[in-house]
Amino acid sequence: MQQRASGFESAASAAVLALIDAKLKYETRRSALPAAHLLRLRPVVRRWRAGDYSRFGLGLQDVLRDLVQPV
Repeated sequence: MQQRASGFESAASAAVLALIDAKLKYETRRSALPAAHLLRLRPVVRRWRAGDYSRFGLGLQDVLRDLVQPV
């Protein structure tokens, strides 16, 4: 006998999938940062201001890492 998921479970699953998708986009953007450190500034600040670094990473620690870490 197969059980049906309640509306709550479906909504939770949709929310989890959306969060996973957002995390994947965050990591993809980070991995695509340019090698030139100066060119990283704008995209890193943009994502920091959007809250991505605190939502999906270690906050300021990852901001600094993305600005200075070698490729």
